[in-house]
Amino acid sequence: MTEHVQFLRASKSDGFSTVLMVGVTVFGGGSFAYGIFQIIRSEPDKAFDLLKSWGPGFLLAIFIAWCVSNLFNRGLDVTVRTGERSAAAMEGATIQMQSIAEAMHAQALALQSTADRDDRDKQEMQILVGVVNSKVEQALEELKFQRRTFERIEEALNIRRPQESE
Repeated sequence: MTEHVQFLRASKSDGFSTVLMVGVTVFGGGSFAYGIFQIIRSEPDKAFDLLKSWGPGFLLAIFIAWCVSNLFNRGLDVTVRTGERSAAAMEGATIQMQSIAEAMHAQALALQSTADRDDRDKQEMQILVGVVNSKVEQALEELKFQRRTFERIEEALNIRRPQESE
């Protein structure tokens, strides 16, 4: 379908082809009209006899052929314009779809970046939690050591503390 539209566009935009077609049509139609005029002028009796033998159907057929030709030309023009509009609409839709695809790709990259950053943050948190846990364990060990040391000092000095209520 697009090949036909491109051919029609090319034939419409080619000035030489248009001039050639118009020239042949005018020359052919003009030659035919000139020939009929010469026949009527030189031998009017034969021309009227020829017109009688052809009858009014011939003239009616020529008129109908001319009308059908004009209708087909208008239909062809409408078809070409419709095809051009459809092609332009499809091109616009293609451009929009391409921009949507690019936006989705950018969004995927952003999500991947966020996920990577979250993974790094998670690893940092795990490291920090590990460090805090080790510091807390060291502090507890230090407290236990200090408590034992304090208890030894109390024993050595025979200091009795009142019992803690639980």
